[in-house]
Amino acid sequence: MVAGGAVGELYVSAARLGDTGALVLADALERAPYGRLARLSVASNGIGPRATARLVTAATAAGVTLLDLGRVKAAGVLGAADNRVDLAAADTIAQALAGAQHRLAHLVLTHTGMRSREAHRLLDTAPQAVTATRFVLGRGIAASVKRRLDALSAHIPPPVVRRTWRPYAACTGRRPRRSSAPPRRPGHYAPASVRPPRVPPSGPCVPPASRRTSGPPRPARS
Repeated sequence: MVAGGAVGELYVSAARLGDTGALVLADALERAPYGRLARLSVASNGIGPRATARLVTAATAAGVTLLDLGRVKAAGVLGAADNRVDLAAADTIAQALAGAQHRLAHLVLTHTGMRSREAHRLLDTAPQAVTATRFVLGRGIAASVKRRLDALSAHIPPPVVRRTWRPYAACTGRRPRRSSAPPRRPGHYAPASVRPPRVPPSGPCVPPASRRTSGPPRPARS
């Protein structure tokens, strides 16, 4: 699908791609029509440094605008391993972004094991890049390095990273209960301050199969 340009966005986070899956995806990106795939999320897939570097290089050459290599919130529950970026991978990524004009405006690198040393590789080449990239970096990186990278991409708005879709929330307009809400007791009604607010559905949705949508009316309860 990717090589044929059949998709514009691809979200395969926590899918246990590993190096093998990442390299297959990179190969497809190298054959894909330029700019057809705009957003790619491969967070929490246990991809090693070399495969990560090749994937970023392929995504840059394919015209991807957002690439998410970070971590999904449920990674611990799912047993999903983090992607990794070492010094050599950071150097390859930096060279790919500075080598030519591209569309990669957002690159999420949180929870990839990067430290200030790896981030400095990005900072060394970022001023010479024809196209700026906004990096999303995690902990363990000096604040001064982050500030200097942010200053080079200040004109680019922050990314909107979408990793999961909750069909129940989209259909019912309900949000998950807040963790700070006290447990409900029989006959207890939570005050409005701790009840999750209702939000309108964001678009058309198909009601779950368990929801009663047709058939004869139910008899009234006595």
